Amino acid sequence: MAERLEHKQSQSVSGVHLWLLLWKATKAQEAYARRSVEATGLCLTDFGILEALLHKGPLPVNTLGKKILISSGSMTAAVDRLERQGLVERRDSTTDRRIRMAHLTPKGEALIRPLFTVHARDMEQAFFPLAPSERAALAELLRKLASPTPRQAPRKPARTRPSRS
Repeated sequence: MAERLEHKQSQSVSGVHLWLLLWKATKAQEAYARRSVEATGLCLTDFGILEALLHKGPLPVNTLGKKILISSGSMTAAVDRLERQGLVERRDSTTDRRIRMAHLTPKGEALIRPLFTVHARDMEQAFFPLAPSERAALAELLRKLASPTPRQAPRKPARTRPSRS
């Protein structure tokens, strides 16, 4: 068995196979994280906004949207919703009048802090199968894949026209 594993590890793994493994792992972890967040009673967007403000402090609204990967239109609707609930407030920037900052209110902090603690515990469980050294190696590899390195963009497939017979 060990010999078979060694042989399998020494073979090169195709980019397609790596992509499929990464995609499946992402889907599994995403589903686990989604269930954890939904158990808080918040949607993913609202949880993401509150969590970002908890850990990063006040942020420009447009920067906040980029951090949690949502469009500016969705961001506006989400901040409006959280503002109506008294969880977030918008304030003018003290350094640039063009910028609106999102701030976590005391009510928002009181809500997100314990919810995030439970979510963090859930995410520890999601990665429980990995030893600390494997987690560190995975983090390094994922950072490498996520970094903006110069790569050749994939070519668009050539259009094929049906033959006129």
